[in-house]
Amino acid sequence: MGVVITGSAGQLGTALQTTLSHRDLLLMDVPEHDITDYQRTLRTIVDFRPDLVVHTAAFTNVDRCEVEPESAYRV
Repeated sequence: MGVVITGSAGQLGTALQTTLSHRDLLLMDVPEHDITDYQRTLRTIVDFRPDLVVHTAAFTNVDRCEVEPESAYRV
């Protein structure tokens, strides 16, 4: 079973890596993978052909989310 984890360097993403270590994992996090680049993200995921995508990526800077709501929404 192939699994994609976005936000793989975060707290939840790291915990999932441990839990799913026996699976074929595609780990996606910045700076290598910018999930706001929809076309590139879609291509990467489709090429991997996962059985499951776990989206744990987040825009965690709350103050910046208020100033940049469009960016926060894209994430």
